[in-house]
Amino acid sequence: MRNNVLMFQSDTAPAVVGTGLLALDVVLDERTDTPPRLWAGGTCGNVLSILAFLGWRSLPVSRLARDAASRLIIRDLKRWGVDVEFVSIAPAKPGPIIVHRIRENSAGEPFHSFSLNCPDCGRHLPSYRPVPASSLDGILPQIPKPSVFFADRVSRGVIKLAQSLKERGALVVFEPSGVSDPSQFAEMLALTHVLKYSQERLPDLEVSVEVPLVIETMGRGGLRYKSRLSAAKSKGWVRCEPYKLNRYVDTAGAGDWCNAGILHVLGRHGAKAFNQIGTTKLQSAISFGQALAAWNCGFHGARGGMYLVSKDEFRQTLRQIMDQGSHSMPDEDEPKKGLSKVVPRVCSECRASARTLTSRPLLRLLHG
Repeated sequence: MRNNVLMFQSDTAPAVVGTGLLALDVVLDERTDTPPRLWAGGTCGNVLSILAFLGWRSLPVSRLARDAASRLIIRDLKRWGVDVEFVSIAPAKPGPIIVHRIRENSAGEPFHSFSLNCPDCGRHLPSYRPVPASSLDGILPQIPKPSVFFADRVSRGVIKLAQSLKERGALVVFEPSGVSDPSQFAEMLALTHVLKYSQERLPDLEVSVEVPLVIETMGRGGLRYKSRLSAAKSKGWVRCEPYKLNRYVDTAGAGDWCNAGILHVLGRHGAKAFNQIGTTKLQSAISFGQALAAWNCGFHGARGGMYLVSKDEFRQTLRQIMDQGSHSMPDEDEPKKGLSKVVPRVCSECRASARTLTSRPLLRLLHG
């Protein structure tokens, strides 16, 4: 079953519309002296970029302005073939920025942390702003009919998009990181076909409505799912063990790859076809998603492998993972120690006391 998934389809590319966290990832590997990596990120940004990498037409709906961070986000999305027609919906706001730090613990194992603050002065960096419901009236008729609608946040605008696109046959996929508004959260669940969440972020989540497919990820413990689909009903939770790696480079983004892989198999023909899938296809889709997640753990950053290997190399390694149930990552060079500050003085507060640093590209980017 592990190698029974068609990885790349040759028919007309399906479309996915998504909204939620679309940010600039500033990836700092503090074990080495490598320059910061600047990539489009955020859960929504990653899932839609990965699906574009797999051959989908991806259309994020966002409100990026013309600031430097937004320009870099858009440039990176275009690199992977993402359609950016709807990324700058008014009223525009500065592009969100997330600082990623890759470090080592006392045992010498790498771990990943996230920050929404300037590494130097602690000032809060631009953050996510949802698209207002009132801003959608003019663009809804222009959005092509998608097979999938994806959201990682909930707001009145997200609910409006989900309702409209569900009525047009889209599979609604919701991957929340928290429950900020219980009332809106419940509204979104009532529209959702696939709910995926992290046990680490939402350990006590109670789903009060009958979502057809619920997936709970458990980090290196794999995942479990509960299906109410008529041809793939499960008796309670079904546990799916992860693929094995000899070494984890970075687990950031693994959940995004898993989600994209599942949608690649289950979502390409919309909600109607999804409601008719059987157990074999469901488990194959989850297995494919887990294989993508395992592959991604061999690289730094949420989508680092996309920048380092060809699609042919990607396909070959993915087949090996699925055929063998495990994969041995090649050894890395020994990290270079002693990097104290990769990005000194990155914000306007810091600039005020160090005018000579204003020529630094990353400084201008974060608070220019």
